[in-house]
Amino acid sequence: CVDQKAEAARGGDKLANRHVAKLAPVELGADAVLLSTAILGASLEEVLDACTVYGVEGAVEVHTPNELDFALRAGATLLVCSNRDRATGELFPNQALGLAALVPPNVVALAASGLGADLGEAQALAAAGFEGVVLGRRLLADPAEARSFAARLRDTEVPAVARLAGGEAC
Repeated sequence: CVDQKAEAARGGDKLANRHVAKLAPVELGADAVLLSTAILGASLEEVLDACTVYGVEGAVEVHTPNELDFALRAGATLLVCSNRDRATGELFPNQALGLAALVPPNVVALAASGLGADLGEAQALAAAGFEGVVLGRRLLADPAEARSFAARLRDTEVPAVARLAGGEAC
């Protein structure tokens, strides 16, 4: 992969060079970058390809069933199912939960936006098939509370029956 990065830096990979500004966090050591389907639109597939060239995971944010389908067709393997509509900024509680059944079993899905420090909510999301939650604004508002919640969440197990009810195969 080092040779690919060197080639891209010399200008040999026009695709990666077109999207280098979008992948600036890679230079800072990021393992993944958040890519919004609503914002990137038709260029999502190219940006995902650039992520591959740079050796970084593209976490693709989706809010609607159409965005989820589009992201999957573009090659997304890590989805961030958001309760927030990026086009309007409006929060729709349980929107992510409604998308869970549409995520194929070979794709990793996280739930995001408007999530509180409620273990019951996190357990419901896990039971629906989500493999994690994103606590963005929660971390900014009260980092100590966010760390405490994350620790409690790591100690919580979701019963296999609940996972089966959410559609996840054991």
